[in-house]
Amino acid sequence: SYLLLRLPAGRYMETFTKATVLHAQLAPQLCRRVAWSVLRLSSTSATSTNPAASATPSYELSKSHVGKVYPIPGKELKATFPQALPKRLSAQVDTLGQLGWVFRQQSFDIIKSLFDTVGDSSAPKPRYLLYGNDGNGKTVCIYQVIHHCVKAGWLVVHVPSVLSWTHSKAELRPSANHSGLYDQPDEACKWLKSFRTLNGKFISQMKLSEEYYWNKKEKAERGEELVKVIEQGLLKPNLATEVVGAVLQEVSKLNKKFNVLFVVDQFNGCFNPTSFSLGRAQWAEPSQLRLVQLLEHYTSCPSVFPGPIVLALSRTGMMRRNTATTEPLDLLGEKGFEHVKSYKHLLVPPFRHSEMKACLEYYAQEKWISCLTNRVSASPSAVLKELWHVTAGNPRELEKLCAFC
Repeated sequence: SYLLLRLPAGRYMETFTKATVLHAQLAPQLCRRVAWSVLRLSSTSATSTNPAASATPSYELSKSHVGKVYPIPGKELKATFPQALPKRLSAQVDTLGQLGWVFRQQSFDIIKSLFDTVGDSSAPKPRYLLYGNDGNGKTVCIYQVIHHCVKAGWLVVHVPSVLSWTHSKAELRPSANHSGLYDQPDEACKWLKSFRTLNGKFISQMKLSEEYYWNKKEKAERGEELVKVIEQGLLKPNLATEVVGAVLQEVSKLNKKFNVLFVVDQFNGCFNPTSFSLGRAQWAEPSQLRLVQLLEHYTSCPSVFPGPIVLALSRTGMMRRNTATTEPLDLLGEKGFEHVKSYKHLLVPPFRHSEMKACLEYYAQEKWISCLTNRVSASPSAVLKELWHVTAGNPRELEKLCAFC
């Protein structure tokens, strides 16, 4: 069931709920009450200063930052996240000109462990696997970790969506150097552009430590500047996939020189069916894609990539496979689960009540949630209680209720 509410400037907000959250017979009545209550909440919150929305964490983090909202300007987001943000996050940026998110406990735990090992070459680098129900904020946690590390001067290797590689509509080309494997020139070029934008200051200092053969006729010499190698891959897309391999190989050797973080979202795509048909009812395996093979290789064991790694699982974008749960074993299968056995598995739960309250106060302060006078009388605590029943604390559902999607 749903209800359309008229907002200022001719906007509409659609509120809805799912039968899995509320009993179908109660959904229409409760959804209407929550919708008007949300509007009422803004009249009591928007005029006051919201401490939860003004707590931008310094890079000396403490527990006091957890559960509070801090905004990031749109211009800063473009530099930190060159590839497009997820739809629900980019919609918020388009609307408000900035991205405000609740700083999660899981983000704090990961960042703290990353910085605790800085400067200690003998300490094992942390490796995390984030999992949880759809919409709980696994991708947001990843982006919070990346944002903090980039601002602190880390080199970040970020793959925002493995499933976009395994279900890409771009062409496959047989690999010139690896029999039985396939290159993805378009996807490789996109990633190289993103990596260059995110890590430009590091790339300008990097030179190849060994020779790389692109094909029988072309190669990159030892000592050649990495920025030129990346430019070559962008100018010649047929070389781009091999250039990605060279970049990852060089970055894996930098952990003693720079602080390096490897982050991969939708990692289960490395072990789920692809959408590439090879004809005669045959489908390409993920391991047949050179880009996916590289991810498997560099996330396998510390001897290959000795730096910290953060992986996340997701059902968003999955095709040709259905899973009943979001548990790692279900999403990865036995082979994939064995691959991440040494990682620390970190569950990302729904919002707590305090986190949802901070989020709503931020929306009200930014005047996204507006009120219709004399329509309802509800206290903020009642609003929070009813929103909790509608969304079950799910951040994505809360954003949908507030018309960000």
